Amino acid sequence: MGSSLALLSVLCFAIAIALFIVEVFVPSGGLIGILAVIAAMTGIVLLFQINTTLGLIGAIVCVAAVPAMIMAALKLWPSTPFGRLISITNTSSQPTDDALAADKQSASESVSDDKHALVGKTGIAVTSLRPVGKCSIDGRKEPCVAIGKMIDAGTTVKVVAIIDNTIKVQVAD
Repeated sequence: MGSSLALLSVLCFAIAIALFIVEVFVPSGGLIGILAVIAAMTGIVLLFQINTTLGLIGAIVCVAAVPAMIMAALKLWPSTPFGRLISITNTSSQPTDDALAADKQSASESVSDDKHALVGKTGIAVTSLRPVGKCSIDGRKEPCVAIGKMIDAGTTVKVVAIIDNTIKVQVAD
């Protein structure tokens, strides 16, 4: 009786492992994974019927194996057909995150340098600045912040500072 229970428990563990592997490759919404857990629990119960020590060893092995199997599944999953289907891939024609960050940084520096050249120049308020609005400075419409008081549209303004890439203006004298 003990040897048949041992064989049956080993068979349950083998089925549990096979079902877990199938769960990685077949999208089932966790149904196959639940069946794998049920098979593993059945194997543990059968080991407890043979001997309490064997049951505890089986339970400890299962508890230790689950995180390792989950990590292995997460490593393998992106290479499965379903994983490739729903994964976002980075092709060589698309820029990488590093390239995008470098382009953004260089564009930000060039815009910042252009804006710093505006300090001391005059322009016209295109919209009312209450305190934020648009001004035309050197032929470019730029978002600006009024210092001190609100500025009506059409008023001549002078750029007094660039703080955190924001153009600060006041009414020109």
